[in-house]
Amino acid sequence: MTELELIAKNILGLKQLLRVAWEDLGSTHLSSSERREIRSQMRQAASDLHHALQDFQDEHDRLRKLHAEKCERERPRRVQLRLVD
Repeated sequence: MTELELIAKNILGLKQLLRVAWEDLGSTHLSSSERREIRSQMRQAASDLHHALQDFQDEHDRLRKLHAEKCERERPRRVQLRLVD
């Protein structure tokens, strides 16, 4: 797996965790301390998600720049021709 794929997998896991946490908060059987703990975990997951999204963007930008540099190196050079009388 590439770095980008690992980050994407992490992002999906964090999104799933937040989705389940929101469902759990809807339960009427939770005590106030359990709700507080879930909200605390949600804040941590949201922070981790924010960092993972930033890492994904940074890695994507890095790979795009590398690809552009590679294409620039591999592109055939144009030769300036002059007609001499």
